[in-house]
Amino acid sequence: MARRTSIFGQRFAGPPITPAVLWTIVATCAAFVVIEVLRASDSLFTMDLLDHLILQPLDLFRFGPQGLMTLVLVHDGPLHLFFAMLVLYSVGPLVERAVGSRRFLLLYLASALSGSVLYCLVSWVARDHTPTLGSSGAIFGVIAAFSILFPEAQVRVWFTSPLRAANVIWLALAVDIILKVVGVHTALSVHVGGTAFAFVLLRRHLRPINPRHLWLLCRKWWIQLKLLRGPR
Repeated sequence: MARRTSIFGQRFAGPPITPAVLWTIVATCAAFVVIEVLRASDSLFTMDLLDHLILQPLDLFRFGPQGLMTLVLVHDGPLHLFFAMLVLYSVGPLVERAVGSRRFLLLYLASALSGSVLYCLVSWVARDHTPTLGSSGAIFGVIAAFSILFPEAQVRVWFTSPLRAANVIWLALAVDIILKVVGVHTALSVHVGGTAFAFVLLRRHLRPINPRHLWLLCRKWWIQLKLLRGPR
């Protein structure tokens, strides 16, 4: 029998939320509150802090590489945060139960990093100064993982007819592309990067991830990015 789920929650057996998903949501929401409180002060310190937290591809080496990861803590308002965390709450526990808490966190963070790296590469080629923020790269990685791990699950996205989970990630990317074509700013390359990493991880690297290997890979990416960027 095909499993059923909803974008607003799961109908799977087991607890409604898992530890890694819970703490990811708590940490992200807490960071949002702290950042919004600091924003209200409108101080130079806050402006400088935000410059270092968001991802600014053409100023990456000016503000530091931490923006490749810390962008997941900054969201463009409550609705941006709400929808990201809603999707994470809906499908994240299913992925975490399937792969384990440790691998889920590594998937989440590495998908965010992969999305950031691709966004930088595309921005450097296009000479696009637009910064980006949010956890969408990580979220798309989780959606892709859900589509791979539960391809036959029946999913109802808002008021649509049920569709196979295997098609959910393609629907999300298709909507992303349409919005981009009609002129709505979306970080398409971030979403593609997060999705691509999840596919590589779950299709070709099903063995447990070694954190040391992940760290070495990140260092290698950073060195390659500096070489591609060249002297300023």
